[in-house]
Amino acid sequence: MRHFIANLFTAIAIVAILSGCSSRKQVVYIQGADQVEGGIRNEHPFALTIKPDDKLSIIVNCKEPELAAPFNMQLNQKNFATTGNVTFAQSGGTPQPFWVDQAGEILYPTIGRLEVAGMTRYELREYLQDYLKSNGYIQDPIVTVEFYNARYTVIGEVLRPGQFPFNSDRVTIFDAVSSAGDLTVFGERDKVHVIRQQDGKEVVGTVDLTSPEVIKSPYYFLQQNDVVYVEPNKAKASNREMSTLYSFGISFVTLAVSIATLVVNIKRL
Repeated sequence: MRHFIANLFTAIAIVAILSGCSSRKQVVYIQGADQVEGGIRNEHPFALTIKPDDKLSIIVNCKEPELAAPFNMQLNQKNFATTGNVTFAQSGGTPQPFWVDQAGEILYPTIGRLEVAGMTRYELREYLQDYLKSNGYIQDPIVTVEFYNARYTVIGEVLRPGQFPFNSDRVTIFDAVSSAGDLTVFGERDKVHVIRQQDGKEVVGTVDLTSPEVIKSPYYFLQQNDVVYVEPNKAKASNREMSTLYSFGISFVTLAVSIATLVVNIKRL
């Protein structure tokens, strides 16, 4: 009886361990990249474009702060400092972001309604600088445009799921994976989904992180509000099943031991 119980425990443990194992091929990223000659190019633009519901920080600077003041109404006007012969708005101010409405427009001081959807922040910066200069408002405008609320989300089989800010306009799906602490061993590396808002709809794209071709994907560079979802692989599903089986096995063995003990005690009476 003791041998049977020991063998049953061993069998259950071995199956549980094997069910949780993943091969090296399943967990290595961009496999075969060393065999690609000449490198891989992504033809899709990576700069973030402005979309409805974005919030933008727009600050105008010039040598004469009184000229820039009408275009910086969102700032505390006392928070300006001079470096050399150029006056800049200090970061200690309290800027109010410009909200991009559903029509893709912002309401900008003096100019009025301005359509910005589809522009990069660099294009908007150049537009405002040209507008202010060509219309005689400021001869030496320096415009800074930043995304105020650009975020992406990573969920599923990663170590630290959550929402993360864009630290630059060039964030790749590998940057997102890194921010989330990498995929767990149970993450499907060849079927990572990116949920993206596009033309008023939710579009789902799938990328294979084990292939060098991921670099060519339109989902390689993330956009604001993207959601990266990592599916669990079959090993985790099997592991859950084996965990249930293991628990059942433990309960069965415990019951068997109890019955055997009861039988032995009865025989002794």
